[in-house]
Amino acid sequence: LITYGERKLIWEQQHNVAWWEQHFPKLFHNIIEKNPLFMDEEKRNFHLSRQSGLINKGTYLTSTIAAGSGNTMHIKDAGYFYDGYNIEGESGDTIQLENQTQTALVVKLDKVAHTLTLDQPLKWSNNQGVTLKYHGAAPDLGAYESQ
Repeated sequence: LITYGERKLIWEQQHNVAWWEQHFPKLFHNIIEKNPLFMDEEKRNFHLSRQSGLINKGTYLTSTIAAGSGNTMHIKDAGYFYDGYNIEGESGDTIQLENQTQTALVVKLDKVAHTLTLDQPLKWSNNQGVTLKYHGAAPDLGAYESQ
């Protein structure tokens, strides 16, 4: 169930996932409903077990706007990423492109221009997925990436 807690905005009751998919198809689509098979829920270990059906089932956070290469990448939404905010000792996110194994560190982001400045050059195609570093064929669903 998806709920707004005690806030009484538009809906007075909780609704199941099917209701949200029907009423908000741009926000809720291609939802996977299955037991995630966490390592140990009771001990709050929410890493996915090797038997989980959510490994390699995630999607990319955003995508590139046009083909290109270099250290500055234009993407659809830079809001998903972090560059360390100029905090001493803090580093930005490590990103990875769809169907590539090479990664790069975000050293600067511009949330208005939707650009990422990277610590090393990458090469990308138009509309290629961009996400945090992952292992396997695609990102995992959940809070942690499996090894």
